[in-house]
Amino acid sequence: MGGKFGSINIKGTITSVPLLSNATVCEIVHGWTTVACDDFGWGTTHKIAQNISKMIKETVLSTEYYDDDYAEFILFRNGKRIAIHIPTEYEGFTRRVGNPKSFSYALSMAPGDEKLFRIVFAETDPSTSVKLMESLLGCPIDVRADTLETITPPVHTYLDIYHEQKNAKRIKNQTRFILNDEKDLYFGWHPTYPIVHRACGKSYRNDNNPQELYVIDDEGKLHRLFEIDISGYLNENFGFSYGYGITTLQYKDFGENPLQWLYIFSDDGILLDKKELKFCDGLSHTKPVILDNSHIYLGGMRYNFRERTVEWIGELTSQMSEEEMWYKDITFSDLLPSTDLVIQTAILPGVGPVLHVGNSGIVVMNKELQIISRHNAKGWIRHFIPKGDRLFIISYRQEKTTSRWENGKFNMGVIIKVW
Repeated sequence: MGGKFGSINIKGTITSVPLLSNATVCEIVHGWTTVACDDFGWGTTHKIAQNISKMIKETVLSTEYYDDDYAEFILFRNGKRIAIHIPTEYEGFTRRVGNPKSFSYALSMAPGDEKLFRIVFAETDPSTSVKLMESLLGCPIDVRADTLETITPPVHTYLDIYHEQKNAKRIKNQTRFILNDEKDLYFGWHPTYPIVHRACGKSYRNDNNPQELYVIDDEGKLHRLFEIDISGYLNENFGFSYGYGITTLQYKDFGENPLQWLYIFSDDGILLDKKELKFCDGLSHTKPVILDNSHIYLGGMRYNFRERTVEWIGELTSQMSEEEMWYKDITFSDLLPSTDLVIQTAILPGVGPVLHVGNSGIVVMNKELQIISRHNAKGWIRHFIPKGDRLFIISYRQEKTTSRWENGKFNMGVIIKVW
């Protein structure tokens, strides 16, 4: 889900909403009026909803959502708050479990729906809570003004599937997930190794942003290598070859004739070589592949560390491991409950596939593609980093007061097998 949003739904059918001349009012599902407006957002929606409720007789549902970390659901009537549910605590805000009877009565639900509210209110994940509320109430809650035309009625079966999964036989985990480290850093959005810390500030491509490289040391901790001291925007695209150094790409100009360079650093940060390259968008978004102790491949280009030469060789044949080749054509979403959205996959050597599902969920499978473990990371999972017989996982928990490009808390956990 992600992002920050505020939404208002009114129980009933009305054609206009007082106080909001710039709002879009529509009936996406029968019996609910959905209101979308650019003025809705974190910290503003509840107040607007409360004022609207003073002007109409219907019950108003107001939702504020913050970056998969926090959500609030409040019912207003006649300008008064009549029910509230806060799924989880976050940065000083306490968890407040909703009253099923109050919600059910205020929304004129069937008497038996109180038990369904208890199921919804037991969930602590904000993103899942939104989906459960949508499924139970039947109205769209994740509504944003710029995507209103694409909003569809909620999936009513989501709550049923969720409840079935909760009642299913629990798995005895055959792997462990351990929190190894936590840093006040910004590591960017795209997976790369070494990991790039970028103090982005106001501008994502600020020439003066310091950019540091971190690796995982033998103890499983994040270790700072060095800071890259060159101007321009560094693509989040690094390769690491012990004994020969680090490669990265740099953009200098985003105009009609963009420039691009390949940089080669030593392991301690000394610039060894710099090559001007023809611009290739595919090159810019390709993860480097270490071919051997002398060469690295990057989007059609092969660099020779010893001779310091660049050769364009075209598309490289697959560098996948035997295990990766075995799993590459499998549609993992077909093997999981429909509520599990697969984001990325990796391989835990000697065990099997590891799937990132939802925001912070981790599913581990064996070679027969049976689920053997489920874990939850601390925050929003960003990177899978295989290292030896372990799989390291970087997750991000954004501070409530920061914007997308400012520092938050990065956490690093590791999955290991326990048999």
